[in-house]
Amino acid sequence: MSVTSLDRATILVVDDNPTNLGILYDALTDAGYEVRIEIDGQNAIQQTQQNPPDLILLDVMMPEIDGFEVCRQLKTSPSTQTIPVIFMTALGDLKDKVTGLGLGAVDYITKPFQQEELLARVQLHMQLYHLSKTLETQNLELRSLTAELEKRVVERTGELSQSLHKLQVMQPLLEDANSQLKEYARTLAQKEEMLRLTIENAPIGILTLGFDGRFLSVNQAFCQMLGYGVDELLQKNLFDIAPPSERRESLAELERLRHREVSKLQVEKRYLRKDGKTIDAIVRSALVCNSDRQPLCLVIEVEDVTERKQIEETLRLQKRAIAASHNGVVIIDTRLPDLPTIYVNPAFERITGYSSAEILGRNCRFLQGSDRNQSGLNELRKALKEQQGCTVNLRNYRKDGTLFWNELSISPIYDDRGYLTHYVGIQNDITERKRAEVRQLQLVEQLKQAKDEAESAARAKADFLAMMSHEIRTPMNGVLGMTQLLAETELTPEQSEFVRTTQVSGEVLLTVINDILDFSKIESGKLELENAAIDLKAVIEDIYNLLSSKAQEKGLSFNYSVHPQVPPYIMGDVTRLRQILLNLISNALKFTETGEVEVFVSLKENPLPILKDSFYLLFAVRDTGIGMSDEQLQKLFQPFTQADLSTTRKYGGTGLGLAICQRLVSLMGGEISVESSVGKGSRFSFSIATKIAPVHLAETLSQISKMPLKSQGKLSDRLPLKILLAEDNSINQTLAVAMLKKLGYQADVVDNGVAAIAAVKTQPYDLMLLDVQMPEMDGLEVANYLVTNWQTFNLGYPRPRMIAMTANAMQGDREKCLLAGMDDYISKPIVLNVLVQDKTLQ
Repeated sequence: MSVTSLDRATILVVDDNPTNLGILYDALTDAGYEVRIEIDGQNAIQQTQQNPPDLILLDVMMPEIDGFEVCRQLKTSPSTQTIPVIFMTALGDLKDKVTGLGLGAVDYITKPFQQEELLARVQLHMQLYHLSKTLETQNLELRSLTAELEKRVVERTGELSQSLHKLQVMQPLLEDANSQLKEYARTLAQKEEMLRLTIENAPIGILTLGFDGRFLSVNQAFCQMLGYGVDELLQKNLFDIAPPSERRESLAELERLRHREVSKLQVEKRYLRKDGKTIDAIVRSALVCNSDRQPLCLVIEVEDVTERKQIEETLRLQKRAIAASHNGVVIIDTRLPDLPTIYVNPAFERITGYSSAEILGRNCRFLQGSDRNQSGLNELRKALKEQQGCTVNLRNYRKDGTLFWNELSISPIYDDRGYLTHYVGIQNDITERKRAEVRQLQLVEQLKQAKDEAESAARAKADFLAMMSHEIRTPMNGVLGMTQLLAETELTPEQSEFVRTTQVSGEVLLTVINDILDFSKIESGKLELENAAIDLKAVIEDIYNLLSSKAQEKGLSFNYSVHPQVPPYIMGDVTRLRQILLNLISNALKFTETGEVEVFVSLKENPLPILKDSFYLLFAVRDTGIGMSDEQLQKLFQPFTQADLSTTRKYGGTGLGLAICQRLVSLMGGEISVESSVGKGSRFSFSIATKIAPVHLAETLSQISKMPLKSQGKLSDRLPLKILLAEDNSINQTLAVAMLKKLGYQADVVDNGVAAIAAVKTQPYDLMLLDVQMPEMDGLEVANYLVTNWQTFNLGYPRPRMIAMTANAMQGDREKCLLAGMDDYISKPIVLNVLVQDKTLQ
């Protein structure tokens, strides 16, 4: 509290020291107080009694009369005893402080004092003194008010006594009236609760609406209708849920009711749900007025008719659809005798030629006329009897007597209680379909006959190719085998040349046979591709090593390049991939006299392949050979054709190689193309779809490629075997024995399967070479017999490994051999280095 708020408070300073008086006067005056001073205690008492100050600062030690005595006299006088006194002394004895406070002083300040402390204590006690004065004044006022109140209480008590007497007289009447009011209130509360529950649980929306459009109350049905909670909806108004296009109309209806142009109103409205969907509703509004007939609000019923309108629209649509349907629709009433027709659509009239007036009220059996012996009619009667649906084909007759085939589907219709009331039938004129079925049956029979003829021709072709393969490969086995053996004997240069020519001619003939067989397999769709891990670099290097001598003979530059991004190990058919590359590279070397042949392997697309994902590899073979014209390119991949006849005369070949390559590439999921210019060379490119080989397969191929080569010398020294040869052809016997002898083996020979079985029962063998076609018992029968019965022989040694030798090379021949129990398969003519392979002899 500031000094100014104390109305210029007066402070009396009593001290015999002029210096202290000067300091205190200046400090208190600067603080805004009115200051009076005295140096004598008796004078201070007189001045205080004559003109009481608001506070006294009193020095303890003074001449004649000390401060304690001054304070005692002031506190004993009623006129001065309430004035606060603060002692000032240089004495610090606790006893003096207690004495001063005991005489009635409010505080005690020790000299020398701090000015801030002095002013703070002065202001505090001034505030307390002022507060006590205020309280004293209020206390006096309170006493006055209390006296007045006591007077009024006495007067009012008298009045109440009189009223109490009157109430005692009226009490029975009041109690009876109160009881009636309580009963009325209870009944009213029950009715209000019933009304509240009725509104809250009503199946339709009920709400009260202010004339400003705000919702005053809403029930649960209305909230559920719009998808809002009660509190959410009470924060909205009618125009929040009305579509923008209907808000003006809603406002106009509200004004009509408000101005009492109408007291009730029923309209159809659309409202917006919380989820943004729209509902259709019938809205009934009524005006609510007070006792003075002043409008208060509107009470509104809202009935959601969205589903009903959808059903009505669906029914209208169904009615239009039935009327517009190209299929006849008929409805019969099962509750009436003879199942009469009660509805047909225009399509039914058009199909039958009868008008609805001619059909309604009749059973539809008249459409069959006298043609009643139909299986479809029996099925239809059975379904009607069992109250089931069915679909039947009937022969019906139009009004003009013409026959038409009717596909009739009937379905039962049940009422809400599950009782059958009607059948609906869908009629479809299938006359043209029946005619088409007759034509189709005739066509199927023709196709079946053509298929049988084609299959017979295919079997004949397959049998012919198999026979030709066997008949050609059998003597070729002798020719190529003997030339191989002859080439390893001591010959003159001229004889070596003759042998080499014979060998090359035989290999060319064998290539022709293989091309024809491969093409036949592809054409018949019987060629199946393997999907195994391939060491791509090894394949390219093998082909390069195989053909590099031919390039050197012609003085050609022969190089290959594999892009660094190409995975080293891929999945695919290594045999067919090698066949394609051999054909393309051999052709490039064959048709190039000077210059170079290059082979490129790269990714068809830039992104690096990912494990398990398919990608495309691109192979390209470029040469600087004779090239081809556009006309020659047009027939390049046609079977049994070459660029021109002069090419065939000069370079040879069947013309099947590129056709086979094209089909193999297609089977591998890729495509082949060629770019060529006459005299400048050609570039053949092909792609294949593949995947990166799994890690374990890639590691296996890598380990195999790093295995050291076997030591030189005869195979029998490293792999001693007891061998039995079963072959009925004497030339092939001689050839096989000679080849085995070259490898260091002395084989036993039999000429039929029965003898082969007898031989293995006589002495142990490690390996059996079995010709597939032999008299008495062929090689397949021998293999099957030994596999099935070996354990019953109890010969005391493991079953020999069985290798099939056959001149057949058709699709499935190898599988037949393995299925019969053979361990491996060699196709004739037998080549010595094939026979040496570990997989054959081990």
